This record gives sequence, C-alpha cells and structure tokens, in this order.
Amino acid sequence: WSIDGGATELCAPSMEELISTLGNICGEQAEALQDKLVLSGRRWGEGTVHRPGAYPLGVIGPARFLFYRREEKGIGTEDGSDREYRVAIFVHPAIRGKLNEAARLVTADADDCECCVSQIGGGLA
Repeated sequence: WSIDGGATELCAPSMEELISTLGNICGEQAEALQDKLVLSGRRWGEGTVHRPGAYPLGVIGPARFLFYRREEKGIGTEDGSDREYRVAIFVHPAIRGKLNEAARLVTADADDCECCVSQIGGGLA
C-alpha cells in the first residue's frame, strides 16, 4: 500500500514526553523506535499501533514513524527558539480514523503532548 500524504502527528516539548506518549499506543515497541537514526529523522521507524493501553492486544494496524523537530524563533526562551518534537505516524487510510481516535485519547491524558491530524508530503511509498 502507499501513503497518500495524510499523517497523524504527536507533538511534545521534549523527546522523552513524546516517547512516553507514543508508548501508550505502541507498548514495548516504543523502545525500538529510539534508535538514533530513527529519532534523528534519517530513517523510518516501523511498528504496530494499538488501542491506548491495550498492548499487546487491541491491534489497530502497522505504522511507519518519522520523527522531526520544528524550531521557531520566539521570545521568552533561553536561546530564543521554541523547539517542538514531533512524530508523524503514517498508516493505511482504512485505519487512519482509529489511529486518530487513539492518538487523541492518549494526548488528552498527557500534560504537554498534543495530537494533530495533518497532511504531510504526498506520494510516499
């Protein structure tokens, strides 16, 4: 299958918070995503997403993960920039709705993590 450009993003102010929140829908697999090349965004991470807290049961489906950081110049930060760590989660369009629901549930319980559904690129395979 191919990815049509739609992705679910999780955003957090630190990588630790992002991985912790991701662990709620990936279970123990979240640890495997902590490879340096994956976290730097130079390589895709692959795994399976689950209903929140249901790992190893409650499988939603296979997913690909792409980590990246967004930096904006801002006022009030020590170095003048506002860093936000993000992971784009790509799944088959048939299960995207279930992933979006799961992501919203886990971020509702997280202090500083957010979920947003957006279009990223297009035509990725």
